[in-house]
Amino acid sequence: MANLRMPRARLSRLDARDVSEWGTLNTPPNKVSEFRPLLQAKVRIVWHIPSVMKPRTAIAALTAVGALSLTLASASGQVTIIEPSSGNLFTDVTCLSADGRSISGDSSGFAGIVPFIWKADTGRVDLTSEPRWARQNFSPQALSGDGSVMVGAAVLQNERVHAFRWNGVGTLQDLGTVGDYRYSWASAVSRGGRYIAGELSWDRYRDTNTFIWSAETGMQALGDVPWGGSTGTVAVSQDGNTVVGESSTGIGTSWLWTRSSGYSVLPQLNRPGAIGTRATAANADCSIIVGAVSSFTAAIMWTESGVEELGQMIPSGVDDLGTVVIGADSLQNQALIWTRATGVIPFTAYLSSMNITTPEWFDPYRLTGISADGMTICGNTRSQSGSRGFVVHVPTSSSITGIAMISLATRRRRPVA
Repeated sequence: MANLRMPRARLSRLDARDVSEWGTLNTPPNKVSEFRPLLQAKVRIVWHIPSVMKPRTAIAALTAVGALSLTLASASGQVTIIEPSSGNLFTDVTCLSADGRSISGDSSGFAGIVPFIWKADTGRVDLTSEPRWARQNFSPQALSGDGSVMVGAAVLQNERVHAFRWNGVGTLQDLGTVGDYRYSWASAVSRGGRYIAGELSWDRYRDTNTFIWSAETGMQALGDVPWGGSTGTVAVSQDGNTVVGESSTGIGTSWLWTRSSGYSVLPQLNRPGAIGTRATAANADCSIIVGAVSSFTAAIMWTESGVEELGQMIPSGVDDLGTVVIGADSLQNQALIWTRATGVIPFTAYLSSMNITTPEWFDPYRLTGISADGMTICGNTRSQSGSRGFVVHVPTSSSITGIAMISLATRRRRPVA
């Protein structure tokens, strides 16, 4: 059987058909359509991998770091491209720490799926020496604020999937399940790494329920949402008292859970045709939540003031102040970013406005993490050789002046009561 790869629960829901497809491919669905032929189990396919990588500007410095990453540095910022591990073809960055100094993800291809963690001061480490209670692989989904704690899902020897916690080489911890649930996977961790939240399932990711875990209490199921449907977990607050998620009720319902009040529904956008919502990310204390309208492509933000429409985008992250939101278009073909100064614009235009150097082939299709201050962003890009993960650091936001002249940035936010 090929390596099973877990998706980020905050980006998509799975049904049995999706699981079957992911279980027969070494390449996740979002890469299948872009990089043919498929890397199917036990079938060796020869790929041509071009070696030419040209920076867009002559002032860039291109350096190799242990053949595991490539860094383009200029006076205005830095882009680091995460290269595949030996024998693999793709890299996929899934999460970023709030301090912007750690990212995690995996490399995939002929050598299977190899999880890694990359730190700004020490570079990348492939996590190949973890205990093999995880039959073939584990999939990172979220990092704590300083990158010291990683959570996600791992495949067991009995083919089941369990949530895990990792806080250093050789520390992979099976969080197990609770009650009669047979599957679990973690999709969020608090800023301090103390609390973990995710999903529980009876039967391969269908009919899911949300859990919260801490070392003191172990795993606790939050119970069914009153309105019915499976749940997906987006975020857990620093103090562990709040969890944000969404439920598949046909139209989609976003919710907030607190220890004191239980579940409550997040309000819908007050606009004709706006039906259903899907929360996708939140800040550290879950006071700012972003998501999308279910019935059409529109990003929304929930704050104590109400619901605010941001523009045409599916969000995947927000900074702590709600001033920068990252995401992609509805097909995840183009990475997008929203700021209060610009509205929704292509991520490449945002980088150009900052005079940040990128390779000629740089074509980001998805952003997967943003730091607390909004100055560091990670995601995935198409390249000449297949999908690559990347992390971008912007040292200052002062160079954003003038970007509002871009035509896409003329779209104004529409506050909704």
